[in-house]
This record gives sequence, C-alpha cells and structure tokens, in this order.
Amino acid sequence: MGAFNTLRYIVAAYGLVLQANYPFDSLPITDSVKESLKRQVPIIVQSSAIFSLSVLCMLLWTTTLLCTIRLTILLAMRFRPAFREKMQKRAANKAKKALEAQKKKKRVSWLSIVINLILSTAMIVNDAIYNRPEDAASFQEGVLARAQYLLAFSKTLVILQMEIVGVCVVFTVIFAAIRRRFRTRRAAADEESRLAPSETVQAEMVQAQPGSVLDEKLIDISDGVDGVYEKVEAYVSRDKANSTEYKEEGKEVLIEL
Repeated sequence: MGAFNTLRYIVAAYGLVLQANYPFDSLPITDSVKESLKRQVPIIVQSSAIFSLSVLCMLLWTTTLLCTIRLTILLAMRFRPAFREKMQKRAANKAKKALEAQKKKKRVSWLSIVINLILSTAMIVNDAIYNRPEDAASFQEGVLARAQYLLAFSKTLVILQMEIVGVCVVFTVIFAAIRRRFRTRRAAADEESRLAPSETVQAEMVQAQPGSVLDEKLIDISDGVDGVYEKVEAYVSRDKANSTEYKEEGKEVLIEL
C-alpha cells in the first residue's frame, strides 16, 4: 500500500507538471518530444484519476463494512450482558497502553486521510474537465459525460477490489481455522491433564454452549476490526518511527474462526 500511495503521488505530480507547461512551446525541446508529451497528458491525467478512484472506492466500502461490524458488536453488547462484560474486560486491558501516543498517531492519520480525500477528489475533477469529450455540445455536458464514465468505471473497480479482497480473506480464514483448531486441541489436552474427570465434563459443556461460541466469534471479529484500524493508521500516517511496531502487529491473524 505504501508503494501504491507513492506511485499515485508521482503520477499526479507528473501530470500537473505536464498540464502546467502545455503545449510546451516555451520549452527548449524538439517537436517530436513536444508531440510525445502532448500524447502523454491525457493518459497521465486519466491514470491519476483511476488511482484516485481506487482509493475512494476502497475507503468507501471498507468503511461501510467496518461500521456494519461495529454496529453488530454494539448490538450484541446491548442484549448480551455476558458478552458485554467480556468486551469491557478486553477494553480495560487495551487501555493500559500509551494513550497519548495513540492519540498523536490518530491525529496524524486523520490529517493524512483528509489530504488523500482532497487529492483524490481534485484528480477526478481534473480528469473530468481535461478529458471531457470534444464533441460535447457545451463544457458542462462534456464534464458531465466524463463524470458518468468515471462513475461507471468505479462500479467495475469496486467489484474487482472486492473479488481480490475476497480471495485474500478466504486464504486467511483457512489458515486461521487450521491454526485455531491446532491451538484449541493442544490447549484442551493440557487442560484435561490438569482437571478431574467431573471438571473436564463441565468445562466441555460450557465451551459447547452456542452463546459462548458466538461470543468468542464476535470477540475475534472485534479484534480483527481493531487490527484493520491500526493498519489503516500505519498506511496513511507513514510514521517511520512506528513502522517496526506495525510490522509486529501485522503478524497476528486478524480474524480467527
């Protein structure tokens, strides 16, 4: 993601430089180079708009997904006191971390997100203006036609992004399921070796309750959402001082089944 962001900035800057010097008559270059640069302008402007669309689309549907998950967890906490108690204990444990450092990272992250949104919107508007159809009846109609094309393209882009993320999630889920099953069996074997036969049966009955299983799934999902938030902060803040910390957190499985 960091390389993608850097590439997007480079393409956007190069396109703006080309547009600022168009049609390149004041530059001491040959006619063939001028023609080459003129042909590059619409391609670079469109590429920058496509990069920006990918950022906006990814941000939109991932935010919607994360908000839906958060809402589900909040509803479960409201109607399930036992689950709420578990979540409160986990929240209390996480609160022991450095809160002030976390607040600073969030401020930097939100500022970077706003900058990315502004830049992406500007690049899309720039493409709608510059690459508008030349045969349009008016300037407004040309810009509108180009905007409609970008909107249709964004739908295809969202589908492609969701398919790619879906494939990644499938492999992550398979790996997490295998890893969790192995850990569960090992923990159960260790627990059985320490408990009396009657206590072992009672522990198995508690673990088999549907409510307990559902609570554990929701807690895993909540941890996964927190991990996504942390990775988004690491991506947009580009804080080199904290890069090691984020890499260590990225080694953990986000959602365990």
